[in-house]
Amino acid sequence: MTVPVAIACRDLHKSFGSLKVLQGVDLEIRSGEKVVLLGPSGSGKSTLLRCMNRLEEVDSGTITLFDRPLDTSARELAALRAEVGMVFQGFHLFPHLSVLENVTLPQTQVRGVGRAEAEQRARVLLGRVGMGHKAAAWPPQLSGGQQQRVAIARALALEPRALLFDEPTSALDPEMVHEVLEVMNAIAAQGMTMVVVTHEMHFAERVADRIVFMDGGRVIEDAPPAVFFRQPATERARTFLSHLRVDRQRTETLRATGFLAN
Repeated sequence: MTVPVAIACRDLHKSFGSLKVLQGVDLEIRSGEKVVLLGPSGSGKSTLLRCMNRLEEVDSGTITLFDRPLDTSARELAALRAEVGMVFQGFHLFPHLSVLENVTLPQTQVRGVGRAEAEQRARVLLGRVGMGHKAAAWPPQLSGGQQQRVAIARALALEPRALLFDEPTSALDPEMVHEVLEVMNAIAAQGMTMVVVTHEMHFAERVADRIVFMDGGRVIEDAPPAVFFRQPATERARTFLSHLRVDRQRTETLRATGFLAN
């Protein structure tokens, strides 16, 4: 049986002024797939994610979500966005709302869930990401890592059919990285379609169905983790992985010698 396509990108081009960020990206993600986007800074990974729910407009090419074109009316676009949640690298929480309200509001405004039910679900999700004790706090009172966990709970609250993650653990301390990745692993195990930009290689190897390696705004490699991490097909990918491993080893050495906090 053919698995339906959740997200399809065809010949995507995107520039910011003279800077070409996406140059003919073709990518299909099937329902239930977990795809990790890897690549150096500036390779177009985050821009591609933002184009997938039209936070960025493409210059040319097409995107479809669950067989519906993303180039649609404002009303239909809002409905489509509710199907594809996104966790931003910069959190994007409402500073004037409490943590609980940040997770409750999207449910009442977008899904039409009653206030009591929305709050109950928000508390459950905050507990899952280790933030239940901060329900009454305000985002400016939280650390960056705490804000990211609230953002993950908020994305889950809408019960989307797909989730986009842009470096979801980049602001977390090492202890919380493991906790959040375990939450993401549990979400993946439930069949959620996921597209994740991350340099967490252990997560990519453990959870991803495919690794999509980008460089210069193009997809350079698209392979299962066992193939990509052990036998990358291009010299560019081999160099990237080598640098990634060196950076990780350097970080672990600095932590072990006390130069970096654990």
